[in-house]
Amino acid sequence: MFAEPFHSASNRSAVLSRDAVRQLDRTAIERFGIPGLVLMENAARGMVEILLDWLKRDWLKNEGSSAPFPTILIFCGTGNNAGDGLAAARHFQLRGIPHRVILCADPARLRGDALFQYELARKLRIPMVSILPDLPVSVQLDALAADAETEAETRTMAGTESAAFPAVGKGGLCLVDALLGTGAVGVPRFPMPEVIAWMNARQKLGTPVLAVDVPTGLDCETGFPFASDPASDCASSPASEAVVRASLTVTFAAAKPGLVLPQAEEFTGTLYVSDIGVAAEALLGN
Repeated sequence: MFAEPFHSASNRSAVLSRDAVRQLDRTAIERFGIPGLVLMENAARGMVEILLDWLKRDWLKNEGSSAPFPTILIFCGTGNNAGDGLAAARHFQLRGIPHRVILCADPARLRGDALFQYELARKLRIPMVSILPDLPVSVQLDALAADAETEAETRTMAGTESAAFPAVGKGGLCLVDALLGTGAVGVPRFPMPEVIAWMNARQKLGTPVLAVDVPTGLDCETGFPFASDPASDCASSPASEAVVRASLTVTFAAAKPGLVLPQAEEFTGTLYVSDIGVAAEALLGN
């Protein structure tokens, strides 16, 4: 389902390919002189605002008035998608929203703007933990989730919840998929499939999941999982098991062709478009 855009600069009718959006970024940076970090910052802030609005309006309403605000677990891989997730963590910190970053790839692989966001997160003491290669991924994530939920319950009982998002009772979780972005091509590799399976299992039990730009494992051009047969039933395809099934997806600058196709909805959930600080149509004319 395509939702109304959250930001006035977002163009609901704009549908641009992966390459066209990359060109938008290049135009903003090279011709308009907007640093890539500014674009990433705008994207992350917009995503956080949309998520918090969605949680307050939809998820918490469905859970009841006594539902606490969930702890945000941000799953980061490599590339700029991870940078978006790390920048978002800072905005959760600014708002007093409980959060943790789960690094699902070696941070030594981060480069450019994503590396800057990681180093800044370290300096700001954003809580981060890495997935270890020699232990079962699901066991590690179960332990991390239990720890986060216990911390949320303790915080709530102590009355230290954010004043903007008061909570009563035991805290839940909200998962953010910042594993792989639109630049990733092909079936996700270890530990991504294991992380995706864990996230999907939690989503099936009612935990909200937000995908940053595109659900990991989904081809944003076709709307099908990578390596799946477009003629087959998407839900029953083995490749569909390696795709995040999001409650909502916040994509940046413009919708991508595959995200607005019917077969993608089971993976994207509600689709939002968030601007990157400048209208896409303004960049398209340059």
